[in-house]
Amino acid sequence: MLLKIDKETENNLLHRKEITATVTFDKATPSNADVIKELAAKLSSTPEAIVMKKIEGGFGNHTAIVHAHVYISAEQKAKVVPKKKAKVAAESAPAAK
Repeated sequence: MLLKIDKETENNLLHRKEITATVTFDKATPSNADVIKELAAKLSSTPEAIVMKKIEGGFGNHTAIVHAHVYISAEQKAKVVPKKKAKVAAESAPAAK
């Protein structure tokens, strides 16, 4: 898998970089986890601070366009990215007896 960063925009308000990259691969489209590991290595960041927004791949193509947000820290990501409804409901529900 070869990852090439096409566009990198700094968003100072949310303390993140908005990344658009192109991924070239041989077999199946890489998973979000694989692309996050590759981005973390390329940008010298931690995988916990990266949010994968979208992987756009066409049928039969061996390239895909990746959209991701790279936060300055995992704590900043936790402040900005909303939790999913299932996790919020599980945290607020009383413990079963």
